[in-house]
Amino acid sequence: MIKKILRKTVEHFLILFFGAVLGLAALLLVYCLPVEPMRVHVRNSLSMIEQDFKDTGIIEGYPATLTGNFTDCLMLEHAVYENKEHSLLSRVLYMYRGESSTGEGWAPGYSLRDYLEFIPQPREVQYARYWHGYLVILKPLLLLLSVNSLRVLASAVQLILVGFLVMGYVKKGAGALGIAFLVSLPFLYFFNLYFSLSLSICFYLLAAILLLQQALHDKLIKTHHYGEFFLIAGAATAYFDFLTYPLVTLGFPLVTALYLGNVSGRKLWAVWGGTVRSGGLDIWDSGRGNGFLRTC
Repeated sequence: MIKKILRKTVEHFLILFFGAVLGLAALLLVYCLPVEPMRVHVRNSLSMIEQDFKDTGIIEGYPATLTGNFTDCLMLEHAVYENKEHSLLSRVLYMYRGESSTGEGWAPGYSLRDYLEFIPQPREVQYARYWHGYLVILKPLLLLLSVNSLRVLASAVQLILVGFLVMGYVKKGAGALGIAFLVSLPFLYFFNLYFSLSLSICFYLLAAILLLQQALHDKLIKTHHYGEFFLIAGAATAYFDFLTYPLVTLGFPLVTALYLGNVSGRKLWAVWGGTVRSGGLDIWDSGRGNGFLRTC
């Protein structure tokens, strides 16, 4: 028993360690990409972005339709900002951007516009990186596409992911989960996911985790590696999105594990013991809590 615990502890440490190395290496690579084409592509969409400087609701009175524009402007400026006074490693370990507000608060929309228009900014904002792993995806995309084009691409990708997820549940004999997932979409900002960079990160994470789970569920049950699955899910959540609604990357997969286990003939309590009591919830939280290792 003690040997098993020690073995699992070492396995989990190695997953976190190599995940941190991989995350750091990915950030180092994307920060080597030329920034000027990204800046041009964002600037080409500036007239649209200027309409979205504030968080607004697409449907008044429904918080789930908020656009997340405040954070989107932060994300875009972080993606295109470059100050060569800072070393490559420093730019990876810390977040830098220009700030146009002269007070203590932030004005990310106006700051992004001023930076793109080469208007001098009174100060530079700096803080230690604690998420922003989305840049390993966003920076290469901005190298090729404008923000307008990204939104068109996002709308297609999100619909395709929903279709694959529902079909995957049906193939696993869990059509009820597919229906439940469809019903949950309005509460996952689905009205404006194509529009919002910040609010769509967790949706993409959730979709990737669920698709992997659908493909690997039987193997994870058989090999008793569901704990490691939740550990990786938690670490990935911390790496990409520490800010919006990360709990869904635990809740949805956990419900899926319990339901699929019951469908496959395993008693519900046995699946529960294999995923939660063996550390599924705690391990997801450990992965998420230790996500800072990605840049240490």
